Amino acid sequence: MFCRLALAVTLAIPLAAAGVAHADDAAKQALINQLTSFDFAVADFTKDDGGIHAAPKFHAAPAVCTETVAKLQALGVGPTETIFGATQWLFRKAPEKCERYAAVHALTRAFPQVQEALQKHMIMAGLPAGDQGATMWAGEAAKAGQACAAALDAAAAKGADMELVFPVAFNDKRSGAQLRTWCGELAGLARAKEQKSADADAEKKKRARERYTRHGAAGDRLEWLLYYDADGRGRIWHLKGCKTSEDPKVLARAPVLISWFIHPDGTHALRKLTFKGNKLVSDKEQMFDTRAKASRYCK
Repeated sequence: MFCRLALAVTLAIPLAAAGVAHADDAAKQALINQLTSFDFAVADFTKDDGGIHAAPKFHAAPAVCTETVAKLQALGVGPTETIFGATQWLFRKAPEKCERYAAVHALTRAFPQVQEALQKHMIMAGLPAGDQGATMWAGEAAKAGQACAAALDAAAAKGADMELVFPVAFNDKRSGAQLRTWCGELAGLARAKEQKSADADAEKKKRARERYTRHGAAGDRLEWLLYYDADGRGRIWHLKGCKTSEDPKVLARAPVLISWFIHPDGTHALRKLTFKGNKLVSDKEQMFDTRAKASRYCK
């Protein structure tokens, strides 16, 4: 009986040791995989499909990389052990890999502001000064440029590699330093365009007011005429009897002005404004499913 028990204990000790060794190997491999993920993130960053689009790969804090190295050292990984990451390197290079990851990680923290600046610039560039929305989007681009520059300054202060060139957009590669310069220039250019566009807006408003005031429009009537014709280019209105006109002299005196809009689903929206002089006395809006019904309301 005693002999069988002793044999069982003797066999159990190596099995337990083997289990611990297996667990250590698994933990070691998991940590090596984690370590190489930092290496792969940096390597992928400069590829054509990397850069801003590769930013999600830098979700882990740089401290996680250094902690991983410390855990591997505690498991007995030696400085000459080979690590198979984006390239083949010795474990003694791990601290340098973490430092490299930290430098790129710091740069990616500014990417939300960089992307915002790129998007706002694209919208602003498509709107000539004075076009609808141009003033607002120029202002938005100016603010985005300032935020982008500030974010990149903060990244540089935290050790970001500002000389690393990476893809920003299709066929567009720049360094962090070049982006910082561009963001600052964007803020200045956008402010200038905002002012130019605001001046154009003011001129359009002045022209629109003069279009109607010279014929006596004022008060409520002028407000509604400008609501539908803010830039003074003219607008066709329906009058009593369903006649149409865009003549400012006629619109400045007509007792009834009807705005007729056809929705994509074919329904007709008519807004009838009735005036006594320049004072609005009635504002009614009706929806119709056919032109014939809308025409009867117009008459």
